[in-house]
Amino acid sequence: MWGVSSGRLRVSVPAACLLSLVTALGCGAQRVKMYQGPERPASETATVSGYFDRDSMMVTIASVDTIPVPGQRFRGSFYNRDTTAVIEPGPRLIGIRFWGLVGTITVESRQRIEVKFDAEAGRHYEVRVARDPGMGVAHPETLRRVMIPGMGSRPWIVWVIDLETAQRIPLLDESGAQSR
Repeated sequence: MWGVSSGRLRVSVPAACLLSLVTALGCGAQRVKMYQGPERPASETATVSGYFDRDSMMVTIASVDTIPVPGQRFRGSFYNRDTTAVIEPGPRLIGIRFWGLVGTITVESRQRIEVKFDAEAGRHYEVRVARDPGMGVAHPETLRRVMIPGMGSRPWIVWVIDLETAQRIPLLDESGAQSR
């Protein structure tokens, strides 16, 4: 293995390139306060983030209660996948966008997709998206089906997971009532 040596540290060029790539992809990790007023302790707020899965699907948090998350550049910006919105407890309308590969086809939501849920203080949530499998799904009150223009006739499903319990949480409809 060839590399560059400096004193006692020897770093191979391929390893250095990989480390640089990982650092560049992760440098955008940020927590964004999405409520008015002074900072509050974690026990008085909740967090919500998107995700990046092994099947190459990336979800980013685009807005909270229709207010855009600052600094979000979506198209092709993998480094923004780690943005976590710090939110107040209570009913929250979270806008997301997603990008990814389905087989060999690249898919991208061109409009913001919204999902509403009741955030609890001290909890950490993650919003996920997948192609609807087209069969009955357990606990439909935890899923939102959406049609995305230009992405075929099969709907996509959006859900929110409580990261501590790994459970999908109930979603709310526009009036704030639990979805059915």
